[in-house]
Amino acid sequence: MSLLSSLNHSATGSRSLRRVFCRSFSVSTSSFFSPSSTSFISTRRQPQGHSTPKSWLEQLYPAFFTETPIYPNVLRIKSLTSSGSAGPHDLSSLRPPPLPFVPPPQAKKNGRITLLQRLRYRWRRAAALNKFYKQGIAQIWGNEKECTLLRKRLAAAGVSPALAAIYGGSNLTVQGQSISIPQISRREFQLLLRHGSDFARLPGFALVFWLFRSWTPIIAARVPSTCERPSDRSRQLKALCNRYEFFAHSRNDKLENVTDNSHLTITEQGKELHTLSRRRVLRWHYVVVDEPLCKLIPWIPYAWTESAARFFDRRCRDHYRSVLADTVLIMREGGFNTLSADDIYEYCVRCASPTFINYAKQALQNGANPASEAMRKAMVPVLEARAKRMLAIDWTRLHPGLLGLIEPLSRLQDREHSDSVRGRTG
Repeated sequence: MSLLSSLNHSATGSRSLRRVFCRSFSVSTSSFFSPSSTSFISTRRQPQGHSTPKSWLEQLYPAFFTETPIYPNVLRIKSLTSSGSAGPHDLSSLRPPPLPFVPPPQAKKNGRITLLQRLRYRWRRAAALNKFYKQGIAQIWGNEKECTLLRKRLAAAGVSPALAAIYGGSNLTVQGQSISIPQISRREFQLLLRHGSDFARLPGFALVFWLFRSWTPIIAARVPSTCERPSDRSRQLKALCNRYEFFAHSRNDKLENVTDNSHLTITEQGKELHTLSRRRVLRWHYVVVDEPLCKLIPWIPYAWTESAARFFDRRCRDHYRSVLADTVLIMREGGFNTLSADDIYEYCVRCASPTFINYAKQALQNGANPASEAMRKAMVPVLEARAKRMLAIDWTRLHPGLLGLIEPLSRLQDREHSDSVRGRTG
């Protein structure tokens, strides 16, 4: 059993996650609206006496924390310089190479473009695309050797990349046994996170490319990330914006079940509001996690909400854990201000930042590149403030098996952080 499996087993054994989420709440429909329009009836346990103020997560879910500190303080672990050939912040080997621009043919004096001009243009475009794909495939092979060495390091300790990113450089106590966690840099974490998917897609993509060459974009269904054209990234971003638009319009779906509640008792209202809250979390999974099974979420019947939410909570936990780990490493290595525009773009897409999505919508409408320096300058303070608040928890008492819950809870239930979806109208 891996260390992550042991942590998850220990967490679910010590306290049922379903019991944590399904505990009795003092709730009202006000929790589904913005703070300016209605009062919020808190579900938090208030600190007694003159105790130290609790973090946002402990106020919402005190059962996530142990009574005494037994785990490493993640915020005090120092950064590690990448041991790879690239620099500590260089993710260029994980991104597509530049796609050469081929200028379109110019009309002659009579205003016409000859057939020969068109054929030459198509040939130059095909040659540029072939070179682009060859470079992308070569990058995958180049990453394989480094990724294999990293996996061997982590396999010896039995830890996942996310745990190594968060707790690396410290000793983690699991079931009474102290385990030394190897430390990795953000570049190494991103390599472990992305390369597996790219390498799995490589055989099929390489075969299609060998057979069809410049026709590959039309035929290939699964393209490695290092072979994605700018148009492929734009299409993925538009899909993210559409998924968020669906969430924004359906977040209060079925709320009339409790607002028109003359026939419901207080207990029934509480159960109904709990189902609505779980349905909102379920639909947030649809926005953030871009995988085929999650695309079925909009068609899940209302009566199946609880069972579907439990299933997708488990399925999406690894994604949220990786976003949290990436956030920890970014803050550990100097903060978001050290990242490039492409770094910020990729992070915002992976965590589905509502502020970024609103910016991206405008950029796409204007035909501009969302991964711009202007976007970077606008997003850095937002992401920095959000990360500081999300990570400001007592890590020495937080059970590591619950790491996959922090990102969605901070996004959906922490009203005060700068990039929350609570209270938003779009």
